[in-house]
Amino acid sequence: MAITVETVTELDDSIFDSIYADSKSDLEAIDYEKLFAEANPSSDRKKEIFKSRLDRDGYNTFLWKKDNTPILYTNGNVVAEYGWYDGDTKVEFTNLFNFRVAIMGFDASNSKDWFKTNEFYLSVKNHLVNNFSVNGYIIEAPVGSALFTSTKQAQTDGVCEGTYSENPNNNQINRSLVWIY
Repeated sequence: MAITVETVTELDDSIFDSIYADSKSDLEAIDYEKLFAEANPSSDRKKEIFKSRLDRDGYNTFLWKKDNTPILYTNGNVVAEYGWYDGDTKVEFTNLFNFRVAIMGFDASNSKDWFKTNEFYLSVKNHLVNNFSVNGYIIEAPVGSALFTSTKQAQTDGVCEGTYSENPNNNQINRSLVWIY
Protein backbone atom coordinates (compact mmCIF):
# COMPACT_ATOMS: atom_id res chain seq x y z
CA MET A 1 0.00 0.00 0.00
CA ALA A 2 1.37 3.42 -0.95
CA ILE A 3 -0.29 6.61 0.25
CA THR A 4 0.84 9.78 -1.48
CA VAL A 5 -0.15 13.42 -1.22
CA GLU A 6 0.25 16.40 -3.49
CA THR A 7 -0.58 20.06 -3.14
CA VAL A 8 -2.97 21.08 -5.93
CA THR A 9 -3.82 24.53 -7.25
CA GLU A 10 -7.31 23.58 -8.38
CA LEU A 11 -9.78 20.76 -7.88
CA ASP A 12 -10.20 18.17 -10.57
CA ASP A 13 -13.98 18.02 -11.12
CA SER A 14 -14.15 14.29 -11.83
CA ILE A 15 -11.98 13.42 -8.82
CA PHE A 16 -13.99 15.76 -6.61
CA ASP A 17 -17.27 14.22 -7.83
CA SER A 18 -15.99 10.70 -7.12
CA ILE A 19 -14.67 11.45 -3.62
CA TYR A 20 -17.74 13.53 -2.76
CA ALA A 21 -20.04 10.66 -3.82
CA ASP A 22 -18.09 8.37 -1.47
CA SER A 23 -18.44 10.96 1.32
CA LYS A 24 -22.16 11.70 1.08
CA SER A 25 -23.24 9.29 3.81
CA ASP A 26 -20.38 10.51 6.07
CA LEU A 27 -21.54 14.10 5.67
CA GLU A 28 -25.12 13.41 6.76
CA ALA A 29 -24.17 13.73 10.46
CA ILE A 30 -23.11 17.35 9.95
CA ASP A 31 -25.40 20.10 11.21
CA TYR A 32 -25.32 22.37 8.14
CA GLU A 33 -27.32 25.08 9.85
CA LYS A 34 -24.85 25.41 12.73
CA LEU A 35 -21.69 24.98 10.64
CA PHE A 36 -22.62 26.82 7.47
CA ALA A 37 -25.69 28.90 8.48
CA GLU A 38 -27.86 27.01 5.99
CA ALA A 39 -30.91 25.10 7.16
CA ASN A 40 -31.69 21.95 5.17
CA PRO A 41 -29.64 22.64 2.05
CA SER A 42 -30.45 20.53 -1.00
CA SER A 43 -28.09 17.74 -2.05
CA ASP A 44 -26.71 19.94 -4.83
CA ARG A 45 -26.15 22.82 -2.39
CA LYS A 46 -24.30 20.55 0.08
CA LYS A 47 -21.97 19.56 -2.73
CA GLU A 48 -21.46 23.23 -3.67
CA ILE A 49 -20.66 24.08 -0.05
CA PHE A 50 -17.87 21.50 0.14
CA LYS A 51 -16.48 22.30 -3.29
CA SER A 52 -16.30 26.02 -2.55
CA ARG A 53 -14.69 25.41 0.84
CA LEU A 54 -12.07 23.08 -0.62
CA ASP A 55 -11.31 25.51 -3.46
CA ARG A 56 -10.93 28.56 -1.22
CA ASP A 57 -8.27 31.22 -1.92
CA GLY A 58 -5.60 31.55 0.73
CA TYR A 59 -5.73 27.88 1.70
CA ASN A 60 -3.57 24.95 0.63
CA THR A 61 -5.50 22.12 -0.98
CA PHE A 62 -4.18 18.55 -0.95
CA LEU A 63 -5.12 15.46 -2.92
CA TRP A 64 -4.28 12.16 -1.25
CA LYS A 65 -4.07 8.86 -3.15
CA LYS A 66 -3.70 5.25 -2.15
CA ASP A 67 -2.04 3.16 -4.84
CA ASN A 68 -2.95 5.93 -7.35
CA THR A 69 -6.65 5.92 -6.37
CA PRO A 70 -7.80 9.38 -5.17
CA ILE A 71 -9.05 8.98 -1.58
CA LEU A 72 -9.07 12.39 0.09
CA TYR A 73 -9.30 16.09 -0.61
CA THR A 74 -8.35 18.40 2.28
CA ASN A 75 -7.44 22.01 2.72
CA GLY A 76 -6.17 24.33 5.37
CA ASN A 77 -3.46 26.78 6.30
CA VAL A 78 -0.57 27.37 8.66
CA VAL A 79 -1.45 29.16 11.89
CA ALA A 80 1.29 30.86 13.90
CA GLU A 81 -0.39 30.33 17.28
CA TYR A 82 -3.20 28.19 18.61
CA GLY A 83 -4.34 27.54 22.14
CA TRP A 84 -6.99 27.45 24.82
CA TYR A 85 -7.42 27.65 28.56
CA ASP A 86 -7.85 24.47 30.56
CA GLY A 87 -9.14 25.98 33.79
CA ASP A 88 -6.50 28.57 34.70
CA THR A 89 -3.79 26.94 32.62
CA LYS A 90 -3.13 28.22 29.12
CA VAL A 91 -2.35 25.46 26.60
CA GLU A 92 -0.38 26.93 23.68
CA PHE A 93 0.97 25.64 20.39
CA THR A 94 2.88 27.40 17.64
CA ASN A 95 3.34 26.86 13.92
CA LEU A 96 0.61 24.32 13.19
CA PHE A 97 -1.16 23.31 10.01
CA ASN A 98 -4.91 23.72 10.49
CA PHE A 99 -6.98 21.32 8.36
CA ARG A 100 -10.31 23.03 7.72
CA VAL A 101 -12.26 20.83 5.30
CA ALA A 102 -12.03 17.20 4.19
CA ILE A 103 -13.96 14.71 2.09
CA MET A 104 -12.94 11.06 2.28
CA GLY A 105 -13.32 8.50 -0.47
CA PHE A 106 -13.00 4.78 -0.86
CA ASP A 107 -9.78 3.13 -1.99
CA ALA A 108 -9.65 0.56 -4.82
CA SER A 109 -10.94 -2.15 -2.45
CA ASN A 110 -14.00 -0.02 -1.56
CA SER A 111 -12.71 0.69 1.95
CA LYS A 112 -11.88 3.74 4.04
CA ASP A 113 -9.65 1.76 6.39
CA TRP A 114 -6.65 3.64 4.93
CA PHE A 115 -7.66 6.48 7.29
CA LYS A 116 -6.95 4.24 10.28
CA THR A 117 -3.37 3.34 9.33
CA ASN A 118 -0.05 4.63 10.57
CA GLU A 119 1.02 4.90 6.93
CA PHE A 120 -1.61 7.58 6.35
CA TYR A 121 -0.68 9.59 9.46
CA LEU A 122 3.02 9.26 8.65
CA SER A 123 2.29 10.67 5.17
CA VAL A 124 0.46 13.59 6.82
CA LYS A 125 3.45 14.27 9.06
CA ASN A 126 6.03 13.96 6.30
CA HIS A 127 4.12 16.19 3.88
CA LEU A 128 3.47 18.91 6.43
CA VAL A 129 6.96 18.94 7.94
CA ASN A 130 8.75 18.75 4.58
CA ASN A 131 6.59 21.31 2.76
CA PHE A 132 5.45 23.68 5.52
CA SER A 133 8.00 23.18 8.33
CA VAL A 134 5.23 22.96 10.92
CA ASN A 135 5.35 21.57 14.45
CA GLY A 136 2.10 19.62 14.11
CA TYR A 137 -1.46 19.95 12.92
CA ILE A 138 -5.06 20.60 13.91
CA ILE A 139 -8.07 18.79 12.51
CA GLU A 140 -11.27 20.76 12.98
CA ALA A 141 -13.91 18.05 12.84
CA PRO A 142 -17.68 18.26 13.24
CA VAL A 143 -18.59 16.29 16.38
CA GLY A 144 -20.29 13.03 15.40
CA SER A 145 -19.04 13.11 11.81
CA ALA A 146 -17.15 10.21 10.23
CA LEU A 147 -14.04 12.41 10.23
CA PHE A 148 -14.37 13.00 13.97
CA THR A 149 -15.11 9.40 14.96
CA SER A 150 -12.53 7.87 12.59
CA THR A 151 -9.81 10.26 13.74
CA LYS A 152 -10.56 9.65 17.41
CA GLN A 153 -10.53 5.88 16.78
CA ALA A 154 -7.19 6.11 14.96
CA GLN A 155 -5.78 8.01 17.94
CA THR A 156 -7.17 5.41 20.36
CA ASP A 157 -5.63 2.66 18.19
CA GLY A 158 -2.22 4.35 18.43
CA VAL A 159 -1.67 4.90 14.70
CA CYS A 160 -1.46 8.72 14.71
CA GLU A 161 1.92 10.46 14.75
CA GLY A 162 2.76 12.90 17.54
CA THR A 163 1.47 13.91 20.96
CA TYR A 164 -2.31 14.33 21.02
CA SER A 165 -4.40 17.07 22.63
CA GLU A 166 -8.06 17.96 22.30
CA ASN A 167 -9.52 21.37 22.99
CA PRO A 168 -12.00 20.68 25.83
CA ASN A 169 -13.60 24.10 25.41
CA ASN A 170 -14.66 23.74 21.79
CA ASN A 171 -18.38 23.71 21.25
CA GLN A 172 -20.35 20.57 20.49
CA ILE A 173 -20.52 21.46 16.79
CA ASN A 174 -16.82 21.41 15.89
CA ARG A 175 -13.90 20.06 17.88
CA SER A 176 -10.18 20.80 17.41
CA LEU A 177 -7.95 17.73 17.58
CA VAL A 178 -4.21 18.58 17.80
CA TRP A 179 -1.04 16.56 17.21
CA ILE A 180 2.44 17.92 17.96
CA TYR A 181 5.55 16.23 16.55
